[in-house]
Amino acid sequence: MIQTYKQAKQYILDFVPKVSRKPVRGSISFARVSKFIEMLGNPQNNYPTIHIAGTSGKGSTSYLIAKILKTAGYKTGLHLSPHLHSIRERAQINNKKISQEKFTDMTKKIKPVIEKFNYKKYGKLYFVQIMQGFAMKYFAQEKVDVAVIETGLGGLYDGTNVVNSKIGIITPIDFDHMHILGKTLDKIAINKAGIIKKSQSAVISAVQKKLAQNVIIKKARREGVKLYLENKDFGVIIKRSTKRGVLFDFIDRDKKITNVFCSLVGPHQARNAALAIKTAFELKKIGYKIKYSHIKKALSESIHYGRFEILKLGGKSFILDGAHNEHKFSALVETLSSVYPNDKFICIFSCKSNKEIENSLKMLNSKAKTIVATKFTHPTNKGPHSPKEVNFILEQLIKSKFKGDIVSIPSLPVALSYVIKESEKNDKILVTGSFHTVGEVRKLLIMKQKLLKKRKRKI
Repeated sequence: MIQTYKQAKQYILDFVPKVSRKPVRGSISFARVSKFIEMLGNPQNNYPTIHIAGTSGKGSTSYLIAKILKTAGYKTGLHLSPHLHSIRERAQINNKKISQEKFTDMTKKIKPVIEKFNYKKYGKLYFVQIMQGFAMKYFAQEKVDVAVIETGLGGLYDGTNVVNSKIGIITPIDFDHMHILGKTLDKIAINKAGIIKKSQSAVISAVQKKLAQNVIIKKARREGVKLYLENKDFGVIIKRSTKRGVLFDFIDRDKKITNVFCSLVGPHQARNAALAIKTAFELKKIGYKIKYSHIKKALSESIHYGRFEILKLGGKSFILDGAHNEHKFSALVETLSSVYPNDKFICIFSCKSNKEIENSLKMLNSKAKTIVATKFTHPTNKGPHSPKEVNFILEQLIKSKFKGDIVSIPSLPVALSYVIKESEKNDKILVTGSFHTVGEVRKLLIMKQKLLKKRKRKI
């Protein structure tokens, strides 16, 4: 019986796969999650949705769209995946995660449905699928005006694709999760473009490689949906990129917003913001009352943890960024170069076991003076979400001909303590490789900050 938040959270977390499993056919996985959400009463049909797919920038773009809608006065649901600290981040309303009490209550409501589910016919439900249904049910219960839904993996067969969205957004597509989505860019793009549907008034795409763009164009044409392409139909002119954020002009075919400031850091965040602004323009066309002032205010007040987030401890700067594929590392290095053009970093690096890291580590060569290879904390060290072994990271660093210092510390908390102790006062420390890594370090740093403040008050 579930009575407390701790019990409710553990009940849901027990559905995280304990060992790596062979990918099942996408249609089978989708049939499973579709049936589960149908048994929940198809809650996604109770409110309009905006659906986001892509390889990089999905979370930031989803967050920014939700922030604009909330600022414009709409009660806005937001489903994000993955979470950084708390499972409750996956079900947000007006950019606030679900409370412990409501999480417990919702878990009690969906538990009988989970237990009635026909596992023999459809296969085992997994954590991500349950949380997708959970979020949709929560948004219906709370009577949101609109929901912004980020895909978990891919698009065509992702559980979130049960929605008949008003607008579809596709962020940059690149290589990631190839063991599931396909080994070629066109196969990955076909999967991501699976969110394009006849129900949409528009689909908005970031700049894509030609192969991926052609797939998106064909899919939009086939569904009869108006397609807007970044750098053709809209775009940004970046004026300044600093550690406070990015200043840019947004240009549409017949509109322009000058001096837009987004408090998320990096040139790539201006491009994510462009997708969000274009979405706001398209929502205006179908009746949403969104003003330029709403857009500017929302973007200037944005805080999205773990995305080039800068924390201070004892005079040292810690840059936390959850980059975990080549495209995201490219954006990370671009941001490091624009914000800290003359600096070299101490890098704490840990990633998931299923990640290809050779090219990502090569990108860090130009910005890192020391790389500390480590492992984020994991309950079993098994399964798809477990950390990659330190020895493998070391092999890849040697293979990449990294010229700086290499340190091996298998425990992430110990690695952080080592870096804090051994680094100089003005050193800048980069923490990256996975949101698991960033989330764990962020939690430890905040604890250390509080401890430091307490000591200062006593003095």
